[in-house]
Amino acid sequence: MGREEYPLIKNLSMKIYLLFFSFMINTVLLAQEKPIATDSIIVTGNLKSPSIIHMSQLLTMPSESLPDLTITNHLGEVKGVAKNMKGVLLKSILEKLSYEVPGPKQLSEFYFILMATDGYKVVYSWNELFNNDAGNKVYLITEKDGKTMGASNERILIAHFSDFKTGRRYIKGLQQILVKRS
Repeated sequence: MGREEYPLIKNLSMKIYLLFFSFMINTVLLAQEKPIATDSIIVTGNLKSPSIIHMSQLLTMPSESLPDLTITNHLGEVKGVAKNMKGVLLKSILEKLSYEVPGPKQLSEFYFILMATDGYKVVYSWNELFNNDAGNKVYLITEKDGKTMGASNERILIAHFSDFKTGRRYIKGLQQILVKRS
């Protein structure tokens, strides 16, 4: 006798499958955490020496007033608007690092992995930040909604102002920048 003769078993199997699938989806969704606010960024990798950038240092750096940024998801759907922001160019901090490189030609082989506390990662190439206009649009946010980021739950925050789908590289809770060479 095959399963076709026992529709109850077939239906029961499907119900168990759907129950299990539903449980797994809920477990995955509930297991995701919001980024934890950070007070410093650890910069490591192919550098002569690692570095730590503290929020207090960022707040004392000269910052620029930035336009409002509509935050969109991967589909282009609006998820919010970040207003009244100020920030420091990411490349102005990265250019002060001492890279482990025999000469400037090899800098084109470098890339930066920006990692948030929730495991989210974004990658920029050296040329993208230092040899392209895009590098003039990536900011460490020091103020948002008229308040310093030191008091925000999103700190440390990165925003890229020339992306079409801005949420893809809008990083909350930045904790580490890993400098790699391909």
